Amino acid sequence: MACPSIFIYDSIPCQGGVARYFRHVADGLIAHFGAQATIFSSRASNYGPARHIRALPLNFRGSRRLGIYRINDFLAGWMADRRHPAVFYSPYFGNVRTTAAQVFMVYDMIHELCFPRTRAIQAFIDEKKRCIERATLLIAISQSTARDIVACYPQVDPARIVTIWLGVDEFFFEAPPIPDRGQKPYFLYVGNRRGYKNFRRTVQAFGQAGLAKNFDLRIISPRRVDGFNREEVALLCPYNLKNSVDLRLAVSEDELRASYAGAVALVYPSEYEGFGLPVLEAMAAGTLVAAANAASIPEIAGNIALYFDPQSIDSIADALQRMAALSEADRRVRIAQGIVHARQFSWARCQQQTVEAISRLLSP
Repeated sequence: MACPSIFIYDSIPCQGGVARYFRHVADGLIAHFGAQATIFSSRASNYGPARHIRALPLNFRGSRRLGIYRINDFLAGWMADRRHPAVFYSPYFGNVRTTAAQVFMVYDMIHELCFPRTRAIQAFIDEKKRCIERATLLIAISQSTARDIVACYPQVDPARIVTIWLGVDEFFFEAPPIPDRGQKPYFLYVGNRRGYKNFRRTVQAFGQAGLAKNFDLRIISPRRVDGFNREEVALLCPYNLKNSVDLRLAVSEDELRASYAGAVALVYPSEYEGFGLPVLEAMAAGTLVAAANAASIPEIAGNIALYFDPQSIDSIADALQRMAALSEADRRVRIAQGIVHARQFSWARCQQQTVEAISRLLSP
């Protein structure tokens, strides 16, 4: 009997962790469904036996880019209905209309729970809500996200939600170049610096902890044009941190891995995360993690991380001091435990569980 067909819509709006997830899961779905898979994507890649239909490229900004999203949504629904797939899978949201059973990924509910309701945010929330309500299956990347879906939309049957954790790229487990031992030891912060990411309290805690004489705070932010603004520069002054905070923008994966491996610890103070992949990447690269006891982070980091209250500067400062004071023997033990823990989160497992969830959907 022929395998039921699946239409895979590459609806990812940007590069980064979500795009990386899609590449891995699309590979797993294509490996399982083979020639019965159709992928609608603007990205040129080797899709194996799957049929690749080119979507319109997203190399525009502003309203023109939004217009292309809408056209691609229309084309995806139209082409899917022509091919009559059993399942329409989208790793993001959109306004696709199709008669196939729809499967969506849900990464977090941060727009609903943390963002101000501007006109643009509300439009996105409305679009996402329509997808969640019409989905036959929702794949949440953590149990925390699954709980938040039901909390925000109690009309959604929890039986339609399955939790599948993300994976850690094998690249992060590989030994990076030997770090420069002549450089000042540093704590590492990875991510953007806005709002719920809790950057301001992290800088204040680093200054309050009195560690700047012997340690730096290295910041890695994803955007090339994301230098310190006036308010952030002002944060450095009370504790004289100008020469102790090192900002690096849009680094390569090699530099990111080396920064993880060379750090005293990753500091992950976010007040809300749907998953928190940097926590596992840091463990895989062989460093310690001090993290916020919030949202999905304890679910993902388990009993390996040292936790703090993200609302408390004192609590963050205490965690930094405790990490700085660890003996080398304790560090080695904790690092070994972190590597073992991170190994539990593989893309192969993520692929297999995604295929199984969709296959159950196709069972009589």
